[in-house]
Amino acid sequence: MFLIILIKSLIIGGLVGVGVGAGAARMFHAPTTQGMGAFRTLAS
Repeated sequence: MFLIILIKSLIIGGLVGVGVGAGAARMFHAPTTQGMGAFRTLAS
């Protein structure tokens, strides 16, 4: 049971890390699309 929770937390942590990294990159490169990225992050 603990192992499953650990694996899920690692997967979620990785997805959040990728999302934050992509959001930061978008913020610097294309500010207009950053709003859509934030909305997509909240929706998913």
